[in-house]
Amino acid sequence: LYHYIEVNRVRDALTGFSRVINAVLPFVNNIDYVSYAISDIQDQETQTILDTLDFVLSKVPPKYGIRGKRVFIGNFGIPQSKTSNNPQDHKRINLNLLSTLIQWGPDFALYYQVYNKELDAQGNQVGYWLINNKNVKLPLF
Repeated sequence: LYHYIEVNRVRDALTGFSRVINAVLPFVNNIDYVSYAISDIQDQETQTILDTLDFVLSKVPPKYGIRGKRVFIGNFGIPQSKTSNNPQDHKRINLNLLSTLIQWGPDFALYYQVYNKELDAQGNQVGYWLINNKNVKLPLF
């Protein structure tokens, strides 16, 4: 049984805001892993993503008996609505992001949602999905 803490909005902490990464994690001594919900960096340049992941890793306290990078991606995903509502673009953009994450080397990365649960202000599907609202598996699936 492992214990983890989830962080998000890490870029805010780098600019001086108080977040879990800098206000809580340094004072927790019994965690095994850190989960990072990367919505604050997933649309950034590759080097910014890699540097931010390195920053998170630098804040993970040592843990006897657990080797390797103890940071995993708790969720990532660019919604289809931000990819011209094109399923092929949705796949390409998310796979490019996943490629960057794999380059850094977490043990695993979890896609945000299998089925979309978010609507925009007009009631349209945002498209954080692998299976759409018509129960069709999309190319990213």
